[in-house]
Amino acid sequence: MFAELRDQSGIVISNLVLGLSAQMRTAIRRPPVLSPGEVFEHLNLNGDDVLTWEEIERYPVLDLGQSLGELLELSRIMGLGAGGESVLGLSLSWSEVSPCDVDRGLGNDTVQPGPHPRGGK
Repeated sequence: MFAELRDQSGIVISNLVLGLSAQMRTAIRRPPVLSPGEVFEHLNLNGDDVLTWEEIERYPVLDLGQSLGELLELSRIMGLGAGGESVLGLSLSWSEVSPCDVDRGLGNDTVQPGPHPRGGK
């Protein structure tokens, strides 16, 4: 599943870059590096500190008129809803993203979320 999602992401990004002007392609050679908190904040469109599957699925990508879910085919690749289950209730709050992976014995190579995206808890 993750390999297929990575492959689909590569296709989407390649197509996006190919459609850009030469000036824009030069500008994106050094994209900003976002922390996990910044990614959470960008995807959490309504700012309620709860990231829902619907927010991820419907996140608008540039001015393409397509969402992140449509471009990456998230539901198909991840198989969400394939068994008839409802995925509308899936959510993750910032407080559920643990900065304690190392303390739980998962090693030093795990990505830690860092501070809350807006300075809260």
